This record gives sequence, C-alpha cells and structure tokens, in this order.
Amino acid sequence: MLHSQGEGTSGGSSRNNSEHAVTDPSVSQQLRPDDQRLAILAHQGVQGELPPNSLAALEQAFHTADVVECDIYTAPDSSEIVVIHPESFFLFVDKNGMQNEKPIPIGLDELRAVNVRGHQLVPTLNEVLDVYTSIPGRKAELHIELKGPGTAEAVVPLLRQRVESGELAYEDFLLTGLCYKGDEKSRIEVARELDPEARLVLVVRGGDLESEGFDGWQGVIEKGKELQVEVITAARKFLTPEIVAQLRDAGFEVGCYHSRTSDELEAALALETDVVAADFFCGASVEDYPHVRKNGSPLFAPLQEAGYYHMRDLIWELGWKLESQRDSWPNVDQGPGKVQADAGVLHREDQLIAKLLHEGVESPVHCDLSRVLIPEEFLGDIDRTVFSTTVTFSELLSPGGQLRLRDSLLDDFLDRDVPGVSEATVDFLTGLSVRDFLRIGDGVPQELLREVSQPLDETELSFCETFSRDFAVRTGRLLGMLGFTALNPRHGAKDSYTVAISSPLLDESSWARQGAHEQVQAQLLRSGKMGEVEFLSS
Repeated sequence: MLHSQGEGTSGGSSRNNSEHAVTDPSVSQQLRPDDQRLAILAHQGVQGELPPNSLAALEQAFHTADVVECDIYTAPDSSEIVVIHPESFFLFVDKNGMQNEKPIPIGLDELRAVNVRGHQLVPTLNEVLDVYTSIPGRKAELHIELKGPGTAEAVVPLLRQRVESGELAYEDFLLTGLCYKGDEKSRIEVARELDPEARLVLVVRGGDLESEGFDGWQGVIEKGKELQVEVITAARKFLTPEIVAQLRDAGFEVGCYHSRTSDELEAALALETDVVAADFFCGASVEDYPHVRKNGSPLFAPLQEAGYYHMRDLIWELGWKLESQRDSWPNVDQGPGKVQADAGVLHREDQLIAKLLHEGVESPVHCDLSRVLIPEEFLGDIDRTVFSTTVTFSELLSPGGQLRLRDSLLDDFLDRDVPGVSEATVDFLTGLSVRDFLRIGDGVPQELLREVSQPLDETELSFCETFSRDFAVRTGRLLGMLGFTALNPRHGAKDSYTVAISSPLLDESSWARQGAHEQVQAQLLRSGKMGEVEFLSS
C-alpha cells in the first residue's frame, strides 16, 4: 500500500496510477522516490505554511503529498460536516482550548467566520472533496479522521454517494480514528458496520493500551484483524523496532505520529514505519528535508534503549506542564542586560533565566528556571542515573550536567558494543570540553585529533560526529521549549512573536541551534501563532 511508486502505488493507495495519470510535470517531480519506504503524510495539509485544515492548506498538499490527512466533526446546529481539529481551532479563538472528543460548542456560522492570515479556517468536507476531485492527475490519498461523535454515521453515506457517482473511488481515501475511552463503539467500528468496502486505519496512542480497550499490542492486532484495517498507527514515542515488526508481521502497515522536527522524522525513518504524520510538510521525499539523514540516526536504537530519547519524545507534555505551573516560578530581580525581543532564555552567572518581554520592552516578571524542577516522569533512565535527585533545568543544562550525561551515555554504549565506540573513542570524547564536544557534530577538527594518543578510524570518527549531533539536537530542543514556555504566546493578542534565546550551549553547535529553532517554530505553530527565533550571543 505505501511501499513504492515503482509498485504502481501512490502514497498509501493500491490504485493503478494509469487511472489518475499525473499530467503536471511539477507534480511528478514531487513523487516519493522508489527507494524511500516511508510515506510522509501532510498532517492537516501544509500547516507549516497555511492555517491547519484550511482549504488552502489541504489543496496545496493535494498537489505535492502522497498522503493528506484532515479532521472531521459535525456542526452542532447543521447537517454540514466540517473539517476541523478542535484543539488547534480553539487555540485561535478561545484561551481555554478544547478536548477532541467533546462536541463543538459553537455553531456553523461562528466556525465559518474565523479567518487566519487571510484564509477561512474551517471548510466543509464537501468543499474539500470538491477541490480534491477537481485536480487533474491527483496522486494524493486522503485520510479522513473521524474526530467527533457521530461522524462515521454522517461521513460514510456522503463518501459512498460520491463513490457511486464515480467522483471518488475507494482507493482514493481511508477512514481513520482513535478508540475514545467510554465509547461503546469506536468511530471506525461504526464505519465498518456501515460500509464493508471502506478502507480503514486503526489509530492507537500506544501508552496505556488497556485504557483504550486493548489487551496489549496483541489486542491491537486482534482488533485490526476484526475490522480488516490496512494500517495501524500509533504515537511514535511508544513504538519500538520490535513492535513495528510485530504489527507488520501480522499483515498491517505501520504509521506513526507526529513529526514536527527533523529528529522526529529521523526517528520514524530509523523505526522503518511506513507512514509518518508531518506537521511541517515540505514534500514527499526525505530529500526535501535538508537536515534529515535519509535512513534516520544510526544511534536511534542505543539512544532509545538508554532512555535518552525519552525526554525528547515527551518534550511537548513537558512544555505544557511547565506552562501550567508558570505562575509559581520563582521571581528574581531584573539582572544585567536588555533583550529587545518578545522572550529570551538567558544564561547569566550560571543561572538559567527566562526573561519575559512584551513588544520589545521587558516585563516586570522574571523567572529563575534554575529553581524550576523537571518532573521525574520526564527523565529517561540515563538522566535518572546521572541526576540521582530531582533535577532542575539549570542543573541539566549546565556544562557540568551535560558532561556527566555525555560520559554516562558513553559508558552505556561501551557496554552495548555500539559500532564505533571503543576505549579510544571514549578517551577522546571524555577529554573534550562541552564547547569542543558540541562543535564536532559538524565534523571533527584536525586540531582536536593531534593530541589523540591512539588514532581514530573512520567508524570511530563517524560515531563521534553522530553522537555530538544527536546530543546537541536534544539540548537545543530543550532550550527551544524553555524559550517558548517563557514566552507562552498561546493566548496573546499578537499573531507573530520573536523568541530570543541565549546560551553557551548554542554558541558552538549548529545542530543545537537547529534543534532550538525547530522546537520553537513547531510549538508556535501548535499555539496558532507564527514567529521567528533569534539567537543572542551569550
């Protein structure tokens, strides 16, 4: 289904490409390469450029993606089916937000009246299907997520009518959805009862499977077989290579969500899933993502086993947790220096200070993150080994904390016989300062090798660069999360913000800066805002 354009498929569709021959040369160039297993799904369209789930975002994705996903609800005062993700939508219009499984509390006219950056935010499903079916040579497969209560009963007859009229084929679309706690039947169970021919995707979170009604992953497989689904999709942070293999051996293709940063896309590649939902969709080919290694990070497995990826995978929940606690952060005096930006995460005298600024003027609130604790559930195994007591962000991101974390990972890798890790590698890396260690992610400078007692071979040098890069990206993402959390623009009046970040850990590493930049941009997007990231000299 999602394997290769060379097999006559199109990004998840088993249809014959001759039925919808691509006539636009600019479209054909966007096809996923034959040697790329992973299909990159445009999650809510090209939402990195246009408002999520908007008609403009979806239409652009139909021309360039293998797979396009949109979210479905029924309007409370109308028979219309609307394309909307309530959590994303209400970040634009209501500071309280909204949970996905609840009925939408406002009517169709109010939904349709919301415009973001010149685009109507909420189209109807009929409008989306009209655009989709009007595109000559369309290649994108449409995934329709049954988000709200009663959506299967509303959507299935509409789609079947379009199939019977010849506007759509079953090969054009799949219905997808989670199993919500408390539902007698999931949305896709209802869809299967209503239409035996419908193609389905079973979505699970993958953490507490019992709360979703599954007896472990075997229970997920059994439900998938019962419903005759084609794809099982789960939150990537809960997937392992073993689980992916188990699902695939059972006859399913495997999807994961979400990819919002380059290292998250690399993780999907390393897991060898079949499809990944990308919030920042740039194109169908991995080559369209210049910071991504085509086959994923070679260190993904040992880093995951060591628990190092744990905090990166939970960084979104960590940010939301900190936001909810921000009023209780300790206040400090203004301190030296002015930052003409909307927010800054600053290192001053070994303290990590988040200075909250508004409209380029410092606010009276200054929060000392050196005393803000990282909740223990967000720490991985290695973090807990290094920091035997509950750790603050300042301790974790101090030069000493970073060195201790690096050295513990190296010891773990040496025990695991990770390729490229030897006594010579460990001696070289542990002899480097934080500054030198982080900068070798861009290549090991010859001057650092002159003092090495035992020369490093190509495999060892490659490991050093890869390890530094992965380490730096995690550090940068944490700093980016802190910068966004310090700003907390979710419910501010402005549409665009600047997050200014200053840290010695960012000064020497392009990968740390990349991680920070991507994290801020991704969180700004999820908050319904746009913005820029500025790096200040520390």
